[in-house]
This record gives sequence, C-alpha cells and structure tokens, in this order.
Amino acid sequence: METISLSTLFILLAVLIVLSAFFSCSETCMMAVNRYKLRHLAKEKKHVAARRVLKLLDRTDRLLTVVLLGNTIANIFASAVATILSVRLYGEQGIFIATICLTLVILIFSEIGPKTVAARFPQPFALLTSLPLQIFLFLLYPLVWVGNNTVRLMLWPLRATLTDSNHEYLNTDELRLIVHESRKTIPRKHQEMLVGVLDLEKMSVEDLMVPRADIVAVDIDDNWEHVIQKIINANYTHIPAYSASLDQIRGMIHQRDVLQLMMRNELTKENLLATLREPYFIPETTIITQQLINFQKHHSECALVVDEYGDLKGLLAFEDILVEIVGKFSPETSDGISSDIKSQADGSYIIDASISLRDLNRELGWRLPTSGAKTLNGLIIETLDAIPNPNTNLKMGIYLMEILKVQDNLIKFVKISVTSHGE
Repeated sequence: METISLSTLFILLAVLIVLSAFFSCSETCMMAVNRYKLRHLAKEKKHVAARRVLKLLDRTDRLLTVVLLGNTIANIFASAVATILSVRLYGEQGIFIATICLTLVILIFSEIGPKTVAARFPQPFALLTSLPLQIFLFLLYPLVWVGNNTVRLMLWPLRATLTDSNHEYLNTDELRLIVHESRKTIPRKHQEMLVGVLDLEKMSVEDLMVPRADIVAVDIDDNWEHVIQKIINANYTHIPAYSASLDQIRGMIHQRDVLQLMMRNELTKENLLATLREPYFIPETTIITQQLINFQKHHSECALVVDEYGDLKGLLAFEDILVEIVGKFSPETSDGISSDIKSQADGSYIIDASISLRDLNRELGWRLPTSGAKTLNGLIIETLDAIPNPNTNLKMGIYLMEILKVQDNLIKFVKISVTSHGE
C-alpha cells in the first residue's frame, strides 16, 4: 500500500463509496417498485428492463443477498482505504478521524441520500440498476449460493423456504383501496363503476331485487284495457303475468313482443298469452356475480326470486345489476342527487322511505347498516319492531329521523338530519 499514491487511494475510496450508494439505492428501489406497473410494461410494452427487474424480483433471496454482499464489501474496503489514507496523512490520530469522517460520508452519501431518492422514484431507478445488478449477481454467484444455503439451513427447523417466488395477489378490499387512491388518473365516475363491480361479489340477489310489494305485474284476468295500460307504463321490459295472485305466475311478458303485436294490430288476450315466456326462478341467496353468469347461461335478462319455501320474494333484472355498477338513470335534482332525496335549507333531507339503503348511502356518503333490511322503510321498522306513527322520532348513531308520513302499513317519507359527533 505504501507504493500506491494518495490520489489513487482517493479515487479508489470515491469508487467504493459510489458502489455502496449504488447497492443501497438498488435495495430500496427494488423493494419499493410497483410490480403491477412492471408487469404492464413487460407484457404490454415489451420493456426489456422491466422483464429483467421482474426476473430479479422472482428470487428476492438472491437479489437481497447480492445487494447486501456488494454493500458490505464496498463499505469494508472503503473503511480500509480511508484508514490507510488517514494514517499516511495524520499518523495514528488519523484512525479516529477516518472513522468519524467515513461514517458521516457513508451515512449521508451512501445510505440516506440514495435510499431517499430511490424510495421517491423506485421504478426509474429499478429499471436503471437492473442490468448492473444482474452482472453483479453473475460475478458474485458463488458467494450468493453459499449465503442462501446457509440461511436455508438456519431456517430449516422453522420449515421456512427461500425458493418460492414472492408473488403478490390483491384481494377485493385492496383493489378497492387502489381504485379510491387513483383519483388523478381515473375519473370519479369511473372509480364508482369499478368499485361497483368489486362490490358485486359481496352481494346476494336479495340485496338488489325489487321487493314483492314493488313488482309491476299484470293480472291476466283483469280488465283488458287496464292490462294494456299497465304494460305500457311499466319501467321494466319483462313483466310477470299472473292469475289471481303473484303466487300463481303464468309467465313473463316481454314488451318487445307486445310492441310487435301492436304493430300488426294483433294485440289480443289470446295472442298475448301465446307470447308468454317461461318464468325463470332463482333463490334469494345467489351471489350477484354468479347470477350474472346464470343470466348468460339461461339467455335470460330477468328472474323471479323465491325464498327457501318457494314463495315469491321479488324480481331481479339484469338492468338492476347494471344500475348497481353505473348508477341510476333516473332524473336527479339540481344538487346532483336522486329525486327520492330532497335536501332542505337546514341541512336535513326529506327522503322517500322506499329508497334502498345502498342507494341512500352511495348518494349521500352515509353508513346506514345494510346487513339486514334493504330499504329505509325496512330499517326503521326493523329497529322499532313496529310500524311507527307519523311524527315519531328515533336516532341511529349520528342519524336523527322523523317519520313524516305512514300509509298502508308503510313509511312513505322520513326527514333525516346528521349530527356531527353522534351526540
């Protein structure tokens, strides 16, 4: 070492510090990089560096070993060179000076600085450092192999393994969080649609069906003019036809068939009965995502929902599922909310109690419970265990409710105010 010039030692020390900074930066950016963005680059853009990074991340044990080996070797040699320099410049006192100075230099320029920048911009640095890391992995592979197998031997009593690839899979809740945090790249309406799709797997047919009391159906034994008028005014393209009661379904009327008969002036009761389609019954516990598949399999767009005893509970149309994803197509008020909800000057809302709790929560950002009753009317009756009288007041958490109108054993309108702290 006496024959090596001071300038050469300074250059060597600088190179070792740069190498230490490189390995510190590599460790941080490789661990922080978004693997899903990398997979997109690798698959869709055919990005070579992205593929290289993914290959390195497939064996994080090897990646971390080569990074730590390189960082340790660089720091040890840097310490040795710094000590030699200090001794030659300041004698024995230089050892203490070298220790203090090198510690500060490595801490700032090889650890804090590189890791901070790499954590801020992980993807560009991961792509940039992938090729040198691959080269170092090749050069240091014998040491990496020894290190990995030593660790594997130490972990053997714990039945842990290093050979499995570290693949990450997102669950629904994590995907929902990602969608919510993508405000700058995904429009709000698109976010709501994506979250609506993710929510479907937690919902059953019962959550979205039109309740029996609200089903628009026609009694084929009713006055013919009344039957025609009811079909024309129906909001659904599929209308149940029954005799005497909804428990005696004869078939499903499709408005397209009715229109064709009208265009040919052949709309008679006999011809209408001849076009009735066989009803499709489904259990109320069916998960919505499965029902979407079932609709496709049965080439149907509408189903009658029955309970465990076979009694009719409601009706589910494909468009009900579509509305859950994209939102209602009904008119909105001037403040952008559903016409079933009317905001008041005092900050309260007058709400049609037939509105579904899911729609109400979505419209106003509330958190009324949806695990039991499906409508606001049902929630209030379930809470009180009785049909309330008008002017009845109740409180659910932060929601203060006043019953405004009750008719036919149903709550028609409710006034709701929200308190700030649930007091």
